[in-house]
Amino acid sequence: MSIDRKLFFFLLILHLLIVLILLNKEKILFGSNLAESGLSYLPSKDKHHIFLIWKGSSFPDIYLKALTTVIKFHPKSEILLFSNDLNESFFEDLNLIYKNLFIVRYNLTQMVKNKPGYNFVEKANRILNGEKSNLTLTKVHLSDFLRLFLVYNYGGLYLDTDMFPLRNMQSFKNTIGVDDQYKYVCGKNIYSYKNVSNFGCVCNCLFSFEKGHEFLKSALDNFGKWWEEKQGYGPGGAIMLTELLANHLDKVNVIPNEYWICLKYGARLLKLANEGDPDIEYTLKKCYVVHLFGAGAASFSLNNFDQLFIGKIYKKLI
Repeated sequence: MSIDRKLFFFLLILHLLIVLILLNKEKILFGSNLAESGLSYLPSKDKHHIFLIWKGSSFPDIYLKALTTVIKFHPKSEILLFSNDLNESFFEDLNLIYKNLFIVRYNLTQMVKNKPGYNFVEKANRILNGEKSNLTLTKVHLSDFLRLFLVYNYGGLYLDTDMFPLRNMQSFKNTIGVDDQYKYVCGKNIYSYKNVSNFGCVCNCLFSFEKGHEFLKSALDNFGKWWEEKQGYGPGGAIMLTELLANHLDKVNVIPNEYWICLKYGARLLKLANEGDPDIEYTLKKCYVVHLFGAGAASFSLNNFDQLFIGKIYKKLI
C-alpha cells in the first residue's frame, strides 16, 4: 500500500472518529439540556420566540398550512412546537428552508421544578403516574398551564396551532385579546381600559408577553388553586385570567378579539366564499390572525379547502 493510500485511510478514519465524537457530544448535550432544564432544546436568548403546543403523533395538513403562515410572517423568529408525541423528523422539508423551527421535547416536572406553578405540576404528575384522585386532569389543563409557563419563563408569543397569522406579531408586547362591548362575559368583572370598553373575557389562545411579566406569574401562582376548585374544561384559562386581570390592567395591553383573532368572521372561515368577497379584504386589512377553533384535534380536516373563506385568505398570503 502506497504512502498516499495509507494517508488517505488514516484521514478517513480520523474524520469518522471526529464525527462520532461530535455526535456523542450532541447526544450528551441533549441529555444534559433535558436533565437540567426539562427541555430538549433551550429557547435562544437573543431571538423572538413563538410557542405552539401539540398533543398527538400526527399533524393534519390544515395545521401545517397554518404553520407556514407563522413562518412566512416571522422569518427571524424562533418557532418552538412543544410535543412529546410528534416525530422529530416531521418538519424535515420545512427545516430545509427554515432553520429556526424546532420540535421540543419536555419533562414537565423537571421544567417547572422550584418555579411558579410547581404546586399544580406536582399533583398533576401524580395523577399522570396513575395515582387515584377525585381531581380530573385533561390535556386542556396541561396545555393551558404550559403556554403560560413558557411565555412567562422565556418571553414571546403563544398561539394555537389552528391560527393563521395575517401579519408579523413580533412588535406586540404584553398583549392579550378581549371580548369587548359585552359580546361574551366569562368572569365576574367587566372592564374598560383606554379605548376598549366593556370587556368581560380574555382569550388565552393568543397572547404575547415579556419574560417574567407579573400577570403571568399571578396566573401560574393561582393555576393549581383554580384547577382544584373549578375543574371543568379550562379552569386555568380564560375565566381565571379575566378575574386576575383586575390587579394587572395597567401592565397589560388589550385588543378586541374582533380584530385580534378576527372573531367577526370566525363563523365564515369554514364556509364557501367567492374570490372577490369584500370580507376577505377586510379580514386581511383589519385582523391580526384568523382562528379556526379546531381545538387541536389531530383528526381535524377540511374538504374543498381552496373554495372556503379560509382557503381564499390562505391563497393571498402564500
